[in-house]
Amino acid sequence: MTDGAILFTDKKSVDDYPIDITSDRVLYMLGRFEDCANNYYEMYKVNNEKLNNEDIKIMSKFTENLLHSFDYNSIKRARTSNYNFLFKKLKALNELNLRKVNGAFMYPLMIENAAELRQELIKDKIYIPILWPENNLNENEQKIEYDLTYKIILLPCDQRCTKEDMQRIVDKVYEFVWQKQ
Repeated sequence: MTDGAILFTDKKSVDDYPIDITSDRVLYMLGRFEDCANNYYEMYKVNNEKLNNEDIKIMSKFTENLLHSFDYNSIKRARTSNYNFLFKKLKALNELNLRKVNGAFMYPLMIENAAELRQELIKDKIYIPILWPENNLNENEQKIEYDLTYKIILLPCDQRCTKEDMQRIVDKVYEFVWQKQ
């Protein structure tokens, strides 16, 4: 969830925690539904910074109601279909030995010149996150962690993506690879 995360615990009571209020953090999410996500990116970053400083709270009523409104089976089918499309089209380029999975929100692509490709995709308004960007990793000392953070591009394949979006991503990746040859 983009306004926090769900914590599962074996603690018997959550009565000690306050209920979260998310009304001051949802504007960017609502804006992304009606406008280009890029126009709300700065708000997204500010929101994430707020979340970094939040204590554990009980899920807000807004978030709880929002989560109950989703058709999770439909979401899983769309994500699986999009992932399988990218899996089939990009398998030959991917340095990772992946298997097909159900319900993924990203397709991990390890490829030469990943940082350059990420920038090209971002220029084309294809959002490519870096997980754990705050890690100050040294490529030589922490090779595995560095590679997982910076040499893998997480291509979007969530339920919001259409087949046309998936094909555009594949086309952009192959265009980049051909230019590098």
